[in-house]
Parts: sequence; structure tokens; C-alpha cells
Amino acid sequence: MTTAPIVAVFGATSAIAQASCRIYARRSAHLILIARNDGMMQAIAQDLKVRGASRVDTVRWDLGESESFQDLARQVDSIASPDILYIAHGSLAGQTTLEKAPFG
Repeated sequence: MTTAPIVAVFGATSAIAQASCRIYARRSAHLILIARNDGMMQAIAQDLKVRGASRVDTVRWDLGESESFQDLARQVDSIASPDILYIAHGSLAGQTTLEKAPFG
């Protein structure tokens, strides 16, 4: 019998992360949600517990403003050692910058 994975999810409040977390929850995974919006993350955590996640932990972290990822790593490791790191975080330049960018 295999054990359910421990999955750390960066950008956990994004739509793609939520959809992926629902799949992991159905497989009884232990999810560690990492995002900047704590209120939204708590609501997602409750939903994932109802959907079957064996455990859901949350870490409030703004990946765009962080200077020390070692602090984040310590926080995650204090919860559990992840089997999977799922990164659904990204950033996009402002509209004006994108309109001027040379795409070819």
C-alpha cells in the first residue's frame, strides 16, 4: 500500500493550483498551501478537507516580495517534508510594458 503524497503548493490561490489540489485531495494527500492571501487560502483549505485531503496546512508568503526563501523552506519543513513541490506562481508585467514588448 502506498502512502498519499505530501504536496507543497506555491501560488495555492490560483485557479490552476486549486484544480490540481482537488485532484490531490481526492487521493488523500497532505497539502501545504503557500500563498499571500490568507483569507482565500483558508477557504480553499476548508474546501480541500471536505474533498478528502488527509491534512491541509497553510503558509502565508508573498513570493513576489520575499528576500529569503530559506525562511519559507524552514516554515514548510517544520510542517512536513514535501514529496512534491507544485509551483503555480507567476508574474506578468503591466499592460503598458507588454504592449511595448517586441514579440515576434
